[in-house]
Amino acid sequence: MTEIERARCGQTTKTGATCRSWADECRHHGAKAKASTEAAQQGGGYGNAWTAEDRLVAAQHLAAGLSASDAGRLAGIPGTTVRTWRREDAEFAALVRQMNDELVSEAVYALGAVSRKAVATLDAGMNGNAKPAQIRAADIVLSRLAPLREFELMRARLEQLEALASGVRGGTW
Repeated sequence: MTEIERARCGQTTKTGATCRSWADECRHHGAKAKASTEAAQQGGGYGNAWTAEDRLVAAQHLAAGLSASDAGRLAGIPGTTVRTWRREDAEFAALVRQMNDELVSEAVYALGAVSRKAVATLDAGMNGNAKPAQIRAADIVLSRLAPLREFELMRARLEQLEALASGVRGGTW
């Protein structure tokens, strides 16, 4: 068992302090300490068992751009725990990246969906049949679409290169 999988006991001592012994080695709190270790292996630490749903909610908020503190608050988890997950839990960090990638892809597709309307608005504006605010909005949509589309294409190319490189390192070539 690695230290990351281990939890501190977390039980209250006779003096009112928190026991900092490793839960699986704590000779003062016995079964309670072992329960803390099991909770840590399920995603919590120091006796807190965070569910997969808690972690998912925190990941969604991080992917949307919130700070670890805000994401944790909305998920009911301390911000320090969310920061630790992001820094030390490769699976959690990958989940946040995947969710962020999905949000970016959704934005590209949404801009693509309104781009036809934006082009039609610019066309109408060239004929004097659109308001200045509509023309400006259409211009903004079209100016944002090209860089996001390029980003999506570069990401797809990078994924192909990474897959190719992993095949070379894995000895499949």
